[in-house]
Amino acid sequence: MSYLEIYKKRMGGTKTQAHDKRHETAKHIANRNFTLTEGYFPAILNERGSETVEIDIAVRSGTSELQKYIFFRPDTRVKIGSYVTYNGKTYIVREVNIDVNTPKGDCYYCNQAINFKGLDKAVPCYSNSTTYGSKGILDQNKFYELDSKTKVYIQRNKYTETLKIGQRIMFANEYVYKITEIDDLVFKGMYTIVCQRDEILPMDDFENNIAYNEFQTTVEKPETPSPDTVDITGETKIKIGNEYTYTLTQTVEDCQWLIDDESIATIVSASDDSVTILGAETGWITLSVTQGDTVLAEMDILVSR
Repeated sequence: MSYLEIYKKRMGGTKTQAHDKRHETAKHIANRNFTLTEGYFPAILNERGSETVEIDIAVRSGTSELQKYIFFRPDTRVKIGSYVTYNGKTYIVREVNIDVNTPKGDCYYCNQAINFKGLDKAVPCYSNSTTYGSKGILDQNKFYELDSKTKVYIQRNKYTETLKIGQRIMFANEYVYKITEIDDLVFKGMYTIVCQRDEILPMDDFENNIAYNEFQTTVEKPETPSPDTVDITGETKIKIGNEYTYTLTQTVEDCQWLIDDESIATIVSASDDSVTILGAETGWITLSVTQGDTVLAEMDILVSR
């Protein structure tokens, strides 16, 4: 009997089953040892400006001070344009390799932010002008000439979708740029924006970091719905290893989905009107949805074998 046949017999199945078993074993080992990995950090994952999830990452240096390679636990779902925040710094994910046990993201440090009129919180972005022959913006004083340009990576979400060519934006409460190009064809989920330095106008709002535009666009903040009008619908009993989707009776902008015990079940993906969870261990969990400090709805769910 060959070594492969002995191994298949030990695994209790065919060659395909043996391959799947090795794959699952490798993922189990990676998960078990992940927090011991060099460069480990607890982090927050934010997708499309509304959903935030606590995750684990391992960080490696990239080709510059502004770039990092971030590795995620097996089965962590990460999309292009997501924000990863750890150690007080936020990075935008430009590329993701998911064909490995520990997915790897090519990430860039968000060294700037764009403010929108009517929105209290700025949207982080990565900006670097080295592509255009200058020294970049690690030092804010590196902005010199009106003909200088900078490239910006920013998450595509309901706020950034209001950006348009010709619009003026401000960085660091001091520097004004005009958008000359917007592209989301290469890196889906984020915008690659090219901006050219523009002259300062008396109407520019330096205090709030908002440049003046003739077509001033005000972003409306989402209203908090009444808890009496929001309910979660879905299965109250689920099985380990299976994914289940739960939906809201109405869309809640900027909501956050939470599970009280992530050792029993974890969030796979989330949006403003639904969430998908994965059963991990037997037990009860409480699935809840919040907006700000308000708990809008809760559901108790049993996870069983």
